[in-house]
Order: sequence, then structure tokens, then C-alpha cells
Amino acid sequence: MNRKESKKILLADSDRKIHQRIKQARKIERYHFAFAATGTEALEKMYHFQPDLVIVELMLPHIHGIEILKRIRMDSFSKQIGVILLADHVLMQNYQAALRNGCDYFLEKPFSLTSFFSILSHFFEGILLPIPFENKESSASHAYLPKTHSNRSYLKFWGTRGSNGVSGSPYVHFGGNTCCLELRHGKDVLIVDAGNGIRPLGLHLAQIDSIRDIHLLISHTHWDHVSGFPFFAPLYDPSYRIHIWAPIGFDKTIHDLFSEMLVHSLFPVNLEEIKAQLIFKNIYEGIPFQIGSFAIDTHYALHPGATLCFK
Repeated sequence: MNRKESKKILLADSDRKIHQRIKQARKIERYHFAFAATGTEALEKMYHFQPDLVIVELMLPHIHGIEILKRIRMDSFSKQIGVILLADHVLMQNYQAALRNGCDYFLEKPFSLTSFFSILSHFFEGILLPIPFENKESSASHAYLPKTHSNRSYLKFWGTRGSNGVSGSPYVHFGGNTCCLELRHGKDVLIVDAGNGIRPLGLHLAQIDSIRDIHLLISHTHWDHVSGFPFFAPLYDPSYRIHIWAPIGFDKTIHDLFSEMLVHSLFPVNLEEIKAQLIFKNIYEGIPFQIGSFAIDTHYALHPGATLCFK
């Protein structure tokens, strides 16, 4: 089969060792491959290369694999292209989101070249079906030990719990609020996540006249990380500018989610009635950005949904 007749496959994975394994495989001659290492590169190559099948890493740098899948399915030019997602660990929520958005197959790493080319063959024969999700217990292989940095920076945990807030004497030591961190360096204020710990933080900030610019970073949009947002006192003061930085989730932007959260059927104030100036900004894995004196980098977390860690 010559190259013009070969099925075209775009493999988008940040691990260039996988690229090399595929390039060196004997069965590669059956197909015409192109390779990408980031989400941005994958989208550019897709429109020029016009593949029959895209194989994309779930946690692909810059643009999450689910986001690429959604763009493929929403574009009339590309919606007929096959999509296989790759992941080191398959979480149920990611698996379900992939199938719900039109993924043809979910392939777990590591994989053998024999199974890889068998999957390709089955796809082009029209007989490839997703395998049922199998829940596997995972165990941590190592622990992260934080290093001590300059004491000029101020860090406070206003909430550390997951799932839901609690109260009562058993929770006095660590508190009962869900996730919210405050970082201060000079006049720069960063808040990470808006669990219900953001309520007492907001009351605290309202007492400091010199702070009127606040940057809120949302790691992901699960309820325990955003439920305190409507109770953040600076939202109701027109002298504040609040910059909200968040990854694009599987279904909606952070603006869309907050618009749906703050409606009169659920809360007395809707998003359009907020007094502070809100500035929404999308952030992407592996693309650093600067907020005042803070240089921030991002990396995917092994967690359901598009979830970012901040460094």
C-alpha cells in the first residue's frame, strides 16, 4: 500500500519515546503517521494533515485531551475523524466524559505495539468498541516533601477539607472549611480555590484598605472548590477588581459555571448583579503566566476532570 492510499493517523503525546517506538515499528508502513507533542501543535497539524484518526494523550500539555476531543466533534470539518484517548491512569469520570463527548476508544498506557496496531486495525475495520471501565486501586509510589522557601512570602490555609464543610469539636484542630489558600507577597494577593474557606478570608481582606486587586486561581470546578464563591465579601464592593483564573473544564468555562450558580432560583444575587469588576481568564497546562511578583506554572493533577496544580 503506498502512502497516498494509507490511512492517516495523528499521534499527539508529550512522551517522545512513544513517538520513537511507533516510528521504529515494522507495521508502521501500513499507515501514514504524523506526530505532535502539545495540544496546540496537535490542532495545527490536524487541519494541515487531515488525519483519519487522532490518538491524543488525555493530559496533553497546553490543551487537555477532552478539550481537543470536543473541538474535533464540534467542527464540521473534523467531526468524522476517529479519536482514541491515551492515559497512564484511567479514572471513571475521565472515561465517562470521553465517551460522552464521542471518543471511540480509551487506551491505557503502557501498551504493547502488538495491541496498539491491533486496535488500529479494528478501528479501520469498523469493529473497535470501547472496553468497559474497570476500577483499579492505585497506591502512591512516593511522597512529596516541600522545601522551605523565603519567609517574605505569606501562606495561609483557610480551608483544607474535601467534599463538604463540617463543624463540631472533632474538627477544631484543622477546621471544617473546604479548600481555600491565601498567598501574599508584598501587595500581591493570590487565592487558590474558592471552597467555603473563602468566606472568612473575604471578611479578613475587607478590613485591609490597601488591597483592591485580587487574583483567584481555580484548580478545578468541583463543588468543594467553588461553593464559597458567592459568599466572598469583596464581590459586593465596587472598589475591587477580581481576576478569576481557571482551566477550561469538560463542559463549561468558569464564567458559564458561575453564571449558572448565581441565579435567583439558587441564590439572591446573580452574576450580573455583582458589584466588583470580574475579569475571567482561561489558563492552560504547561503555559506559565505572571501575576505581579508571582511566576506561576501549571501541571495536570491525577484527578477527575481538567484539574491543574500550581507551582
